[in-house]
Amino acid sequence: MTRVRERNLDDTIVALIVEVLDGWSGRLSWEALIEAIARRAGLSYTRQTLHRHERIRLAFAVRKKALSGQIEQPREWLPPELQVALDRIARLEAENQRLLAENHNLLEQFARWASTRRPGTSPRSSSMNRFPAWTVSRAGVLVRLASRVLNR
Repeated sequence: MTRVRERNLDDTIVALIVEVLDGWSGRLSWEALIEAIARRAGLSYTRQTLHRHERIRLAFAVRKKALSGQIEQPREWLPPELQVALDRIARLEAENQRLLAENHNLLEQFARWASTRRPGTSPRSSSMNRFPAWTVSRAGVLVRLASRVLNR
């Protein structure tokens, strides 16, 4: 039996999968995620396909780490409006954690790109003057490197 290939993952599908991960509660596994995507969007992807996309892989890792530190506590009875509000707060906190991790990875990538240069070229060459040199501080803030570092 041949399996019908799903359409390629584009930004809208990746965003949908990341939203599923942001709202995840309970035990998280690739198989459970694949089932949730199939129920929500009617799409069936393999673990390898999902793992190949950086945003999905990062969102999965961040959510898995956040869920591993939580202890399931039984909730007392709450009014439905309050329950909806608490669920939304939990979802937004998970999204915030994921976006912070994505932002940190992008800042690190930018710092690598800015600091990489071809061997044998001068830091003052025209190709290197297009991009200023930046680094990521411990607080996750971009900081411009001192000119003495560039003159090495």
